[in-house]
Amino acid sequence: MDKAKEKDVQEAFAFYDRDNDGKLSLEEFGVLIRSLNQPLTETELNKVIADTDKENAKSVSLEQVMECMSTLYANPIDAEGRARHAFSVMDQDKDEKISAQELRHYLTKIGDKLSDQQVDYIYANAHVTNDMALDVEAFLSMLGVKK
Repeated sequence: MDKAKEKDVQEAFAFYDRDNDGKLSLEEFGVLIRSLNQPLTETELNKVIADTDKENAKSVSLEQVMECMSTLYANPIDAEGRARHAFSVMDQDKDEKISAQELRHYLTKIGDKLSDQQVDYIYANAHVTNDMALDVEAFLSMLGVKK
């Protein structure tokens, strides 16, 4: 992990370690990972947390966080590739479009489920309405994963 990323991790750790005890709860650790732009699914995040908290202490130290983030940075996740694959799975009629209503269904009912309020928030920020059809580029842009 380069020096800039080390500094980012240390600063994030200090921010979330509000009681200054040198440890983060597992919930805070999960938020820290996401705040450092690691696009993990809930399942992946839970595995990373469990792998880091090997002693089941229900908290992690800065040293553990640094080791974990070093591993995550060394093995980056291809968020755009994942999103393209997800789009192709959802595009059942293979017309290279998916309706916003269909997408809402997938986002709220399958996999790492979002609430309707979360989907509303994403749609509002991406200027998506329920009567729109999204192509893969609009989908990637909406998710913020376009390279």
